[in-house]
Amino acid sequence: GELGKKIYIAKSRNDQITTITKLMLLEEIKKINILLIFVRKSIISLAEKEYNFPLPGFTHLQIAQPITLGHYLLSWNEMFKRDHINLLNCKKNCLYAPIGAAALAGHNYKINRNIIKKILNFKNLTENSIDSVSDRDYIIFFSNFCNILITHLSRICEDLIIWSSNKFEFLKLSDLISSGSSIMPQKKNPDLFELIRSKTGRIFGNSINILTILKSQALSYNKDNQEDKESLFDNIYTIKNTLNCFRKCLPILKFNKKNMYFSSLENYSTATDMADYLVKKGLNFRNSHLIVGNCIKYCEKKKINFFSLKLVILPFTTVTPVTILRRVQSFRLCTNESVFIKSDLPNFCRYLLVNNHAGSSFAVYSALPSPTGIFGTIGRAPR
Repeated sequence: GELGKKIYIAKSRNDQITTITKLMLLEEIKKINILLIFVRKSIISLAEKEYNFPLPGFTHLQIAQPITLGHYLLSWNEMFKRDHINLLNCKKNCLYAPIGAAALAGHNYKINRNIIKKILNFKNLTENSIDSVSDRDYIIFFSNFCNILITHLSRICEDLIIWSSNKFEFLKLSDLISSGSSIMPQKKNPDLFELIRSKTGRIFGNSINILTILKSQALSYNKDNQEDKESLFDNIYTIKNTLNCFRKCLPILKFNKKNMYFSSLENYSTATDMADYLVKKGLNFRNSHLIVGNCIKYCEKKKINFFSLKLVILPFTTVTPVTILRRVQSFRLCTNESVFIKSDLPNFCRYLLVNNHAGSSFAVYSALPSPTGIFGTIGRAPR
């Protein structure tokens, strides 16, 4: 009737569309926020369970220094913590009510926008009617959040894919998140991680689509903005499903601790700590770096394992895993003092790794020889 015909007073499709889009996005942000909380809780729970188990840390995909599995897992949490902050910033950008801007020039009726703002649970009012109907920055902010989040997920999945490969074998894949091959019976492929990694293309593509739609628009509203909805909806759907899948896979991750442990002892991973120890004994780091580097070159030249050096074959007085081990009372050498008891080596390495080498360094600090001239009989190795 006549009353119904008056409902449309002081409204336009232009301000209604952006108002509804903001309200919808606020609801979806709440759901994504809950999923992020679940993901972070699962990561922290897994890190607490595996907090002190050693594995190799990598730089340039080469073994660098020993770390712990808990330390590594908590790096995921730090990524998602930043994503949480970004998501909350997206929410803030959606809390400005554009309703009342009408087509672009406002309206001629005495309507209190503050009342409408409170009814719709907005926190603030937009201040310029032209910008109110043309603004899509809140969609761009959300799109950027999706870009960063999917990048974090992709990097994590890349690590897990590498870890599950035959050359690493740090991770045993559950049948729930992997598949076999149609021709190769032995294959177990990390499907879930590969699919999550591939979602970067979809999310990045949506972001480029949104930016391209907006880049050449004249103020204020244009029909081009109809096209931003498809990319926005797809980003929301993809992010929610990806987070949910990732959350469900965390409790079923099975780490091969034995391979991690022994890999953490390879490639002179404790060399930095040896250099740091010499610094604590009074040597400057540049010289200690050179000394340990020369020791490593010597080991490579003589094909000697860094963790099984024998004092009788060294042409100098030095600090080695052997001499450190001799000073730590909780471990023992056999009657021939230059040889490890084999069963002691893993325990000794575990002690160094779990305690970040500080404990053993402190235990033998006063008992070891002065660093003056340590490794001094070894010159620069030939290149």
